[in-house]
Amino acid sequence: MSKEYSNLLKNLKIAYLPYSQNLLGPSDRRRFCFFAKTLGINFEIFEKGKNYHLVIFSSTSDLNHIKKLKKKNTKIVIDLSDSY
Repeated sequence: MSKEYSNLLKNLKIAYLPYSQNLLGPSDRRRFCFFAKTLGINFEIFEKGKNYHLVIFSSTSDLNHIKKLKKKNTKIVIDLSDSY
């Protein structure tokens, strides 16, 4: 990844709604958390009411948060996997 993109990602406030509370479940370890760790991207577990630039929803997340986040101009990513 270029240094320009790396710096851009480090300045974003990113939240993740995980599959497991402790990020140790297989889906968390193998998907977004692995990607973020590999690229050195900082993120936090989503907290309702906080402001973020980007929120990543797992397939088990409560999608009711999306409407409020969109009003705050937060970018949304829904991580869906196709096991086929």
